[in-house]
Amino acid sequence: MIMGGNISSTMKNEGKESGFEDIPNYLEKTSKKPGLVFSKISMKDSRELKDDERKLLLQEIKGSGAEHIVVTHGTITMRETAEFIKKKLLRDSRNKSKVIYFVGSEYYMDDNMTDALFNLGFILGKVESMESGIYLYLNGATSCIQ
Repeated sequence: MIMGGNISSTMKNEGKESGFEDIPNYLEKTSKKPGLVFSKISMKDSRELKDDERKLLLQEIKGSGAEHIVVTHGTITMRETAEFIKKKLLRDSRNKSKVIYFVGSEYYMDDNMTDALFNLGFILGKVESMESGIYLYLNGATSCIQ
């Protein structure tokens, strides 16, 4: 699920909305994981996200039959969105088994020094091995939203 931020933006558009296709195209070329499904929720800088977009993400997560979900997100308000999702999502026992990983990057997708591609690859490998919960991944570290 794509929420915007540097991880889905490029330098050429100065962080403005990039093509939604960048992440799916990259992962379809490099990942051998079957059944990857992508959905665009928002393509905003995370500082511009409001609860309306967070509610859209919540609905998408609730409506997904997937047990393992990766959400790309801007780094500045990633924790805020993850806490919003946890508070709202876990009210329903049907969602307690989900593993939701929020991932962002410090640099734009097309920057020579980008961490976006590494972070995406790492998360795709990690998400299926985690216990249910909501996690953040940035700068080589995972943290669980308690």
